[in-house]
Amino acid sequence: MLSYILLRLVHFVYFICLIVKSRWRHLRRRVPLPLQASRSRLPRHLAILLTVDPAAASKLAADTHARERLEEAITETVESAVKWCRTLGIPRLTVYDREGRVQEITSELQKRILSVHTIPEDAEDQAEQDYLLTPPLSDHDESRPISPIEDLSDEPVTVAKIHIPARRPSKANTIKRRRHLSSEIKSPGPEVSDLPALELCIIDRRASKAVLASAAMVVASEHMSAFAPKGRSTPVELSIEALNNMIEGKHGLSEPDFMIVHPLTPPRSRAEPLELHGFPPWQIRLTEIYYDRYRVRRTIRDWGEARFIPLDENAFRSALDQFSGAEMRFGK
Repeated sequence: MLSYILLRLVHFVYFICLIVKSRWRHLRRRVPLPLQASRSRLPRHLAILLTVDPAAASKLAADTHARERLEEAITETVESAVKWCRTLGIPRLTVYDREGRVQEITSELQKRILSVHTIPEDAEDQAEQDYLLTPPLSDHDESRPISPIEDLSDEPVTVAKIHIPARRPSKANTIKRRRHLSSEIKSPGPEVSDLPALELCIIDRRASKAVLASAAMVVASEHMSAFAPKGRSTPVELSIEALNNMIEGKHGLSEPDFMIVHPLTPPRSRAEPLELHGFPPWQIRLTEIYYDRYRVRRTIRDWGEARFIPLDENAFRSALDQFSGAEMRFGK
């Protein structure tokens, strides 16, 4: 009886410690810097890993409304991430989810991103009338609105890439805009800012273990064909550079500098460990990872219905602050 009372007392003290720790973390949370604030460094390649609670994922097949809410959360997350990356000048963005839900709505994402981040074909006439800062798009392939997903017919499709071209203001339109501002006449159309190009990569678990297995099979096949007929056994000679070329290649995924793990559904427990859900392991050997399990809170109604939370700007800014202050030690 005494041991039972002591055990219950230990559990109670442990529970109180967890509550105090959670509140202390919440009180010590610093307000993130503004999005365009000066930071010591920014990632050149940002990856966002989207996760869904298994219990909520199991209900998606029978719940049409839940699937629609999930697609809306994914679309909002990708659209916002594209806007933030272009604002900061991050040239490459990768979005990963294990089940391939993002790739299922790639066409819809293309249309929505196209409507926001590109200029219509009659942009030249609008620039003459509305004094916009951005010239019409040229016929050059680097200035097309959004290039289609690359033709991967000769290789398994593992990475879907969408190229969003840069928008540069022309000198003529800049002069017109200045004259227009000096006359203090409001422009009837919206301003289009100068934004750099961005490559959006969409991947799922097919770009992970399957690619590593294919690379291993290629190495083994080449080794067997070279040495098996001679009847001798020799060790496989494979450099890191050669393996990088095999795994990444022309259509593969390059190494991200920074990765944000964002749960679309609130975690069931604050003590849930970080999981990468099958993200390609070879590319994240030196990747800084951000995961804040205390940011998304679970409410009472989350136990009754699936709630999907898109990535917000505060979480994105907090992640950038952590990456800016991280100390990279790559060893000797």
